[in-house]
Amino acid sequence: GSWSVELAGFANLDGKKKKEIINRIKFYSDVCANTISNSFSGLNDTRVSWYAIKKLALVSPAGLFEQIEDTDCVEIYDSMGIQVFRNFNFCEHVTYSIQECLIYSWDQLYERSENILGTMMSEAQKAFTQTREPFISQIPVHTCIEIKTKNRRQYQVKFNVISPLFDISGNTAAF
Repeated sequence: GSWSVELAGFANLDGKKKKEIINRIKFYSDVCANTISNSFSGLNDTRVSWYAIKKLALVSPAGLFEQIEDTDCVEIYDSMGIQVFRNFNFCEHVTYSIQECLIYSWDQLYERSENILGTMMSEAQKAFTQTREPFISQIPVHTCIEIKTKNRRQYQVKFNVISPLFDISGNTAAF
């Protein structure tokens, strides 16, 4: 990503949102420190995602991690479509910085067909309001294009499992 894009995006946020992003960057620093101190490999290691969920004070449904392979990209989104966590496998594929992913919602970062977007919205809504269990994604393999990068990197995306994540009160807080 472009440093000037990040600074412009950050500068346009209100004070509360800026503080939230700084806290999320601190969270990422903690995830990295924990990965190193526990000698996790970072890449291809679901323990990093497990730690991040715990650190975010979220709870996953039973059996979720049995459906995730070490080599999978793991992304966690809040109710506003902001990516609050992505594992290191995800970082290997995209050119966006952590800051860009924290500032912009997924629909501001990636271009997809209207059909794919509709299915994605439907499955996000299902994760937030219609289920308490992980489910197999019905989003077909599709081309995803980075909107805010100079080269507009393209890649093929396949979602495997989508799951709600709960706060300590049991309410769906992320997916």
